[in-house]
Amino acid sequence: MALHDLARATESLAGYLETPGEPEDTRRYTLRAAENATTLLKERDDLARDLATNAFVDQILSAAVDLLGGTGMDRASALQAIEEASNRASEPG
Repeated sequence: MALHDLARATESLAGYLETPGEPEDTRRYTLRAAENATTLLKERDDLARDLATNAFVDQILSAAVDLLGGTGMDRASALQAIEEASNRASEPG
């Protein structure tokens, strides 16, 4: 699911860059990708212990920072938004 959301965010960003408007869709898909990637590690202990999977999740989160930056968000705000999305994934329920 995280990759699907990351792909949607990338497509949305392309549209935003061609015809500037509001970047909400790009940001929503990007943060959902970050949240889903983090959730995967939370829910699957076997994957959380796998270095390759952790590296892949790190790449998703890194791409998320870049996508948010493409919408005009500064790096500090992008990192904070991703941290908040990741924290939501860590909350019970």
